[in-house]
Amino acid sequence: MNEVLAYLNASLTGLKIARLGPKSVEKLNRAGIHSLWDLVCFLPRDYLDFSQKYTIPQTPLEVPVQVSGRILSGQAHATQQKKIPLYEMLIDDGFGTLRVLFFNQPYLAKTLKKDSTVSVQGKITFDRLGRVMINPKWRFANPETDVAPGILPIYREIGGLRSEQIADWIQQAIRRIPDGSPRWFEGDLDMRLSLERLHFPRSPEDLEWIRKGEDPGQIHLIIEEFLCFSRSLKRLAQVGNLHKPDLEWANSWRTAFQKALPFELTQDQLSTVQGLEQRLLAKQRLFALIQGDVGSGKTAMALYLAFGFAQAGKQSTLMCPTTILANQHYETAHILLAPLGVRVGLLTSKMEDRQIKATLLATEK
Repeated sequence: MNEVLAYLNASLTGLKIARLGPKSVEKLNRAGIHSLWDLVCFLPRDYLDFSQKYTIPQTPLEVPVQVSGRILSGQAHATQQKKIPLYEMLIDDGFGTLRVLFFNQPYLAKTLKKDSTVSVQGKITFDRLGRVMINPKWRFANPETDVAPGILPIYREIGGLRSEQIADWIQQAIRRIPDGSPRWFEGDLDMRLSLERLHFPRSPEDLEWIRKGEDPGQIHLIIEEFLCFSRSLKRLAQVGNLHKPDLEWANSWRTAFQKALPFELTQDQLSTVQGLEQRLLAKQRLFALIQGDVGSGKTAMALYLAFGFAQAGKQSTLMCPTTILANQHYETAHILLAPLGVRVGLLTSKMEDRQIKATLLATEK
């Protein structure tokens, strides 16, 4: 497993990937792709399914398809109104013919010559002259031995880098992943096979699983992510315990705070704050989630501990998701804590710099 991690954490220049030069690496870096792990986790935004091979009369309309045939004729000219250069050819696969149009590519007249055999990939539409494919991808081919290219991944283009280039680099990177990555349950895939499935699905059925979010490769990577997240939390807890709070609280402040409240704390509220207080006094770093209905006293418990911190010479921050809620909590805290000698301030994103500086200065210890 360590060998796998070392490989995936390597920089893009750490291992030589064919056709990946320094300028392309710079473009990937600017997009946040620095390591091989970043690269293999750059998942396709979509896929083109060319796994089915069609004859020209069979081809469905308005979906990506591949057809192969012999060029019967080719002609370079321009559109009538805007005079856009156009190369038009007619191909025949023995079952029917298809018009293929290339705009702004007049040089193809010297490349795609009569009687050449080509494969074209794109969407077929229907106009007044029949079936037509516009600006397809193409390559020379042998219709008797040529196979369908399968399912092609489509990546977000980065700084002019084409999807085909990115797919090539990712495929090389995946194939070099060392053996030894763990399988987390019976029937689970390893890292290399999981990534291969997500980048290069082998069948329409696999593609359907991916689009549903139920592919085994996706499940494996989700488990990996959860385990990494769990391990990171454990590590943070270990680091946190190296910086333990050092508090000295007098007993008198508890009584003073409870007398200032306009209501009496319930037994559940008392047991909750006392439990948190005991952990702090035991010099344990505190991460706590208090769950309760609206009006159950969560804010009062937060202010209870904030008052304790103030008596120990510390500061507290109560964060809120909205300015309205921040104002409400500020008013509550000011009414409750200011008479007890605690300086309370309000900071919001709408404040000017001078207001923020004044508030910070006024609430210093």
